[in-house]
Amino acid sequence: MKKIIAGTIAAAVAGLFLCFPASVNAEANSASKAKDIAQKDRIYGLRDFFSVKWLKDPQLSSNGKKILFTKEMRSVDKNAICSSICVLDLADGSVKSFSSDKERAHSARWSPDGRYIAFIKSVGGDSQVYVMPSSGGKPVKITDMAYGASGPVWSPDSKKIIFASSVYAALKTNDDNKAKKSAKEKSKVKARIINEIPYQVFDHWRDDLFSHLFIVDIDGKNLRDLTPGKFDVPPIDLGTNCDYSFSPDGKEICFVSNKDKNLAWSTNNDLFRINLENMSISKITENKGNDAGSVYSPNGRYIAYVSMERPGFEADRRVLTVYDRKTSEIKKISDSLDRSILGYSWSPDGNSLVGWADDDGFTALYKISMDGTYKRLTNKMTCDGAFFSKDGQRIFFRNQNTVTPPYLVSCDLEGNDVKTVLDINPEFSSFKMNKAEHFHFKASDGETIQGFIVRPPNFRKGNTYPLVYLIHGGPQSSWTDDFHQRWNTQLFASDGYVVATVNFRGSTGWGQKFTDAISGNWGGTPYQDLMEGLDYILASYDFVDKDRMAAVGASYGGYMVNWIMGHTDRFACAISLSGVFNTISEYGTTEELWFPEWEMGGTPYENRELYEKWNPVNFVSNFKTPCLVIHGEEDYRVPVSESKQLFTALRRNDVPAQFLYFPDECHFIRKPQNMQLWYKTMDAWLKRWLKG
Repeated sequence: MKKIIAGTIAAAVAGLFLCFPASVNAEANSASKAKDIAQKDRIYGLRDFFSVKWLKDPQLSSNGKKILFTKEMRSVDKNAICSSICVLDLADGSVKSFSSDKERAHSARWSPDGRYIAFIKSVGGDSQVYVMPSSGGKPVKITDMAYGASGPVWSPDSKKIIFASSVYAALKTNDDNKAKKSAKEKSKVKARIINEIPYQVFDHWRDDLFSHLFIVDIDGKNLRDLTPGKFDVPPIDLGTNCDYSFSPDGKEICFVSNKDKNLAWSTNNDLFRINLENMSISKITENKGNDAGSVYSPNGRYIAYVSMERPGFEADRRVLTVYDRKTSEIKKISDSLDRSILGYSWSPDGNSLVGWADDDGFTALYKISMDGTYKRLTNKMTCDGAFFSKDGQRIFFRNQNTVTPPYLVSCDLEGNDVKTVLDINPEFSSFKMNKAEHFHFKASDGETIQGFIVRPPNFRKGNTYPLVYLIHGGPQSSWTDDFHQRWNTQLFASDGYVVATVNFRGSTGWGQKFTDAISGNWGGTPYQDLMEGLDYILASYDFVDKDRMAAVGASYGGYMVNWIMGHTDRFACAISLSGVFNTISEYGTTEELWFPEWEMGGTPYENRELYEKWNPVNFVSNFKTPCLVIHGEEDYRVPVSESKQLFTALRRNDVPAQFLYFPDECHFIRKPQNMQLWYKTMDAWLKRWLKG
């Protein structure tokens, strides 16, 4: 996800242009030069991490001349994520802001006629749809939904907007929902009566609320619920960033929903369409696995989406698929590519799409043709958010790496002529950082495993350094060469640590067989890969001190840290965040039952043996490694009871431990002041055991 481009592309990019806002170029360049001189070779630190501007959600205007994007920042003072809507003029490189950096505005979309911009703005935690002229002016709030609004999408005639909002399915009007919400907030009784599962989803209670799709005129009139009933649009999980859209002729809407009765153990999202003439809803897909995404081709004949074949498996291969609205034929056009398509966008002529997928520690762009052929466009780059230029001759996308936050890039249709279009963090060129080094090793069973190593900024040959061994979550995800928003390798490295990551079996980017290898095998081959990867690092990099190493991970990474503590004492300390400690209790408290049922081959009542085989709690008697435990109360994916049990077990066994508990965080630590405490507490723990 970068201004400096990794690997073989770096030299080609060195002489290319860098576009900054023309209106502020002189001032910014002058200030930047002075700043660069003042902080030449400055060590990157926690304060710098919180000053990063994150370029997100780029959107091309209908005339192809401008790009909307969200600039996001973490405000420690406000203890909030702030974001503003900005527009880049491709002709002169100027950037104009449509909202304040002190607000929370995002999800900006151009109207098809180019006259307006719709976006979501949050005021006091209330998120609603706003519309403003694209030439500038005062935004007008057009929704006032009881439980807020999200995801605005324009109608082709630029007269209406569809969006999602949560409602009580039994209530007919927005006023009814407001009245019930108000009564609930005023009531001194906070008890809940629960009848169904899931009653929680990731970080919030469902409370009999369902997400529905609404349509409204751009003046805020004629609000209508398009999907009344007890089902969610978009689905509660496993969707994409585009799960409802208008057909180009404006006659129908395609949306994604899961209408299975038992959502807690179903991954069966499907595509549906609404005929806007008679408001009838019909189902498009019959696949029992997960189908998600709804992107019409420019001529309206096709709908592109991603499809998983196996029911109940959330990490099956995501195949780019097209539905022919004329013949009802469904064709998997990326079936020959053994990678999961993470996102995609149509070419203007509708003959191909650009998609991106994890590959060998990076995220590559692919041009995928309707006949099922594909061409890889990028090498050793971490890319996403790609879309074609108006004339179809170039592709814009976000890029990043371990030394540069996301920035906007373009290339030609062959992946050549790579140009930096916009970098909103130019100061990063002056920080003293070391790029991630890409390595491979052979596991004992012959499989090739990939990893990264990052040296500290003041690295000196001949010295030895403590190691922070980061273990990713998912577990079906991967470490890539990116500037991570949470587990930022440069922050660990800047404190004098070597940082290493290994993409063990179960990771994405090496084919579906490699990803499948972790299911039913949580503490087996993945643990083997991590330990053999550590052996490789110690044998290959003589500057790593084998007596000063820490194992650090979150989610599945936290599980693996818990597993490691029961199976080896080679680490001087450990950090476990939001990790599974007891596979039996975690099953009964998580909200997504399909996940443990797939990974452990059923429920613990049906397949107790496998749950017990890979259960860290069964190896507590071996625990000796000092461990920092971290968890948030509002984590409903891996409930906080897991870390409470872990901390109790550590202290009962007289193992040095500390519990950092957040009453206001979920599976991720999000609030800036909490993030600050999180990093400072980890830093203190690492210093105590690796440098004390």
